[in-house]
Amino acid sequence: MEEKIALLLIALLSFVLLAFLLVNVPPIEYVKVEFEPLQYGSTFLSVSKIEFVNQPVANLKPPIWAITLTASGLAQHLEGKVSSDQLTTPDGSKARYGFKIEQDLLDAKYKYPIYRDFSYPRMKTYFYKTWSCFLLPSEQDAINNCGPNTEWYGKFPDSFTCFCVAVEYRAIPGRLDSPIIYTKSQFKLTTDDGKVYTQTIESYGTNIEGKLGDYAYIKYIGSLTTRYAPSPSDYKPYYENFRWDVGLKSKFDIYWNELQSFEAWMNDAAKGVITITEDALRDRITRLKNAYDEYINSRPPFDFTVGNQNSVDEAYMLVNFNLADAVPMYLLYVSADLLQIYQPRPLPKIVDVSALNVYSGGSPRVYVTIKNEGDKGNIWVGGTCSYTSLFPKEVGFNSGEQKVVILEGTVSPVSSEVRDTCVIKACALGTTICDERSTSFTISPIKVCTPNEKRCSPTNTQVIEICNPEGTAWKIFETCAPNHVCMYVQGEPKCVSLTQQPQPSQPQPQQPTQKFEIKQTLKDLFTVVLLVVLPLIGFFREYSKDKNIYRAIFSLLLFFLIGYVIWYLMNLEWWQYLIAAALFGGAIYILLTTGWLWIILGIIVSKTTNK
Repeated sequence: MEEKIALLLIALLSFVLLAFLLVNVPPIEYVKVEFEPLQYGSTFLSVSKIEFVNQPVANLKPPIWAITLTASGLAQHLEGKVSSDQLTTPDGSKARYGFKIEQDLLDAKYKYPIYRDFSYPRMKTYFYKTWSCFLLPSEQDAINNCGPNTEWYGKFPDSFTCFCVAVEYRAIPGRLDSPIIYTKSQFKLTTDDGKVYTQTIESYGTNIEGKLGDYAYIKYIGSLTTRYAPSPSDYKPYYENFRWDVGLKSKFDIYWNELQSFEAWMNDAAKGVITITEDALRDRITRLKNAYDEYINSRPPFDFTVGNQNSVDEAYMLVNFNLADAVPMYLLYVSADLLQIYQPRPLPKIVDVSALNVYSGGSPRVYVTIKNEGDKGNIWVGGTCSYTSLFPKEVGFNSGEQKVVILEGTVSPVSSEVRDTCVIKACALGTTICDERSTSFTISPIKVCTPNEKRCSPTNTQVIEICNPEGTAWKIFETCAPNHVCMYVQGEPKCVSLTQQPQPSQPQPQQPTQKFEIKQTLKDLFTVVLLVVLPLIGFFREYSKDKNIYRAIFSLLLFFLIGYVIWYLMNLEWWQYLIAAALFGGAIYILLTTGWLWIILGIIVSKTTNK
């Protein structure tokens, strides 16, 4: 008898395993909330000039020389000396004292204006909550658990667990505008009788100009370049907790891609394309939050401060940089006929120039040997050619140093061999002090085809092309008649009539598939049968036989346990539910009618009672 019972239990487990193999999880329902929507700027550039002024300027009496001072890497300290004999007027009068003017650059920063970046929505992360449920939750259930910012909700497959996913709005993305240079310089004027006048000039605020005693007046007029400034596109500011800060653009891109991936993943789950589990949802939300935290905690690889940090529209980033890279400009007015200012600078001398022959479309290399016969500084090296574009370079030289500078570039396509001539220049940076020398080299064309080879033109279907005798270009060989196109016939390009071409068939549109509502209704009905109806049938049938309440309760629990196992393992299409219900109902009917069910129950109850 016990062997028969074991065989029946094995058969029942096999039936449950068959149902498990037919599992198919339905999609979750969802609610999607829209986000909000994001500008640019300019930089300042000035040029130097020197002029004679024969009228009063800033309470200075004429004659006046106006000269521009440029505090570049070659002139971090400027010094001019003028003797009293040199300071004369047109009518023969002369100054009482000579003087010396000195200028030292004290501070320099890049100032990057910060603006909101309206090309991105406000940054956000997500959180989720779960609760126990029997059927799919309603939208109000999700809002009650996750709040009004709920975006998705649903029910995990094969469980009594519902969930909702809600948005957490975080920082506002910003952008850095092009940098402006902020500088601070101290000027010192010393007269021959020992009087000293100083003035500090800044590039912003109220201290952009000032008087130097009775002899000079100094004024900030701009900045030449910001070529050494960090690129604003590499960094991404953000406004969070009522203040601006700056992170790395690369970390922001990682967060942004993670956000888009998560939202696409949730939308696919909502449409039934994929299924999700609680572990997978927790992992994706954690990854998104980690990407956001890495961006917020990232910092540029240089020292910086944020000014007007709490202002949404007037904040800026200040970056310290090498004073030698600053190029502020000042206009100095001096009451004198002649003013001499010495500025140390290099004096380039081109010793030799050579170049290698190159193919069309290749990378030319020009070797320039330069000797600096002046002071220490930077030398600009570049050149102009007929067929070649060379990339210029800026190279630092010590006084008397000789170097070989390699210029590279690109070569324009040529159809035949040509001789290219380049004029190479080496100039002291920021001046017109230059030296130049010419060089030449051969540019050979690249063969693109076999001479006299024919083909159908890739750009015109009615043209047959032929390769020129040099093999460097294709040219028109034949133009097809109207209603004819070029096609390959036995490997040869020929003009063929369009009437010989087969017409492609049009694909038929596909019809939409069935809806999800019928499947869900049948699933709910089958769930009720498994977990409610069958346990009650077992209870009342057993109780009606001998009024034994314990056996009836045991029968109820047994049926419920079997039904729950089947319900938990099965998640079928609607037609699979019908087959499963028929098989399960048939098995129960056979056990009831043959009496095997009550025999099994009796044995179990008797063994339990004997114990």
